[in-house]
Amino acid sequence: MSSPTDSPSAGSSLTLREIVAPAVQSVLAMWKPLALVQVIALGLAAAYYLVPGVPALTQSASDFKGRSGLWFNIVLIWVASIIVPSLAKAATGVKQAFSGKDLAFLMLYFGVIGVCLEYWYRLVNGWFGENLTFGGLLLKVLLDQTIFSAGISMPIATLAFLWQEKGFSWKHTAASFKTGEFFRRYVSTLAMCWMFWPIIVIAIFALPPNLQYFMSMLCQAAWSLLIVHLSTQALNRGSATLRSETA
Repeated sequence: MSSPTDSPSAGSSLTLREIVAPAVQSVLAMWKPLALVQVIALGLAAAYYLVPGVPALTQSASDFKGRSGLWFNIVLIWVASIIVPSLAKAATGVKQAFSGKDLAFLMLYFGVIGVCLEYWYRLVNGWFGENLTFGGLLLKVLLDQTIFSAGISMPIATLAFLWQEKGFSWKHTAASFKTGEFFRRYVSTLAMCWMFWPIIVIAIFALPPNLQYFMSMLCQAAWSLLIVHLSTQALNRGSATLRSETA
């Protein structure tokens, strides 16, 4: 029986159902930890408006983050993308199995993404400034989802998880470009990105500035649950295929 993430034969066109099915399956599989992360985010937002001292605390934390270097921001990305999702899975009874190699891979992948995010938003904030009109916000989101997501982060994600799936073999990874596997995987990954991030980014920028970073990190935790699950489906299938090819 094939899974929704099984690739069609080389040269065949992708249907809309084939493009979005991996994202839908990831949401269905991860809905419990996703719901927990959402509850935490809502709790943080409620505390900001209802609990005295929380706005000042978030402002102090935001100021400290702004003074910190790149490595501190990478550590925060690791916390949001690896530790928080793992805790959410454990708290909701979702099975997870991490080897040391898996952990090292995720630290490398999310570290690279953290560096890209840091320099991308430095660039974009230099273009737009911090006080955005609604039109400016829409343009910023458009650039974020086209130049950054479609052109940088999703190609990196697709390549990285394919590399992991192929047993960290560049030879087998390169072959996925010839067969069309990279493109098919990229399209599904980008589709999930566009289903998730645009409305999230608009909502985040509607929040007070000193709350935005913390909410974005919780959203990053939710995204990590989805992207890792989507890619793990392919990893489990691809590892079996690779073993049969090299046997």
